[in-house]
Amino acid sequence: MSYLTYRGRKVSLGRLGTAGIPGTATLLKLYTTASVPNLDGTGFVDLATADGYSPWTIALVDWTTTESLNATYETLAAKAFTASGSNVTNIAGAYLADATGPLMWLPLLSSVTILVGNTLTLDTVRLSIA
Repeated sequence: MSYLTYRGRKVSLGRLGTAGIPGTATLLKLYTTASVPNLDGTGFVDLATADGYSPWTIALVDWTTTESLNATYETLAAKAFTASGSNVTNIAGAYLADATGPLMWLPLLSSVTILVGNTLTLDTVRLSIA
């Protein structure tokens, strides 16, 4: 079994009822370039929703499970973030979070800006459990 330890709490990466990341994560949010992520889940700076974007609320039903060659895959379909009120600047990446904070970081290779009316799409998130 594969686990991620977060703030002293072990979270299963696989779907075991609602114990894994797919069953635990409730939000998909963006973070800024001012972030300095630490292994303990601290150090990130959340992108303000006033900047013209809204985080995604996600649930267990948003994940798809498939099995192939001794591995199980948990897949979250692509999600698009739209700049609605103003340009959304200094985006460093996205993260999956639960009620207590971030569970998994999804960094971009370089920072980006979403211009008003445009979208940034986070391609499929796929967790592999061997």
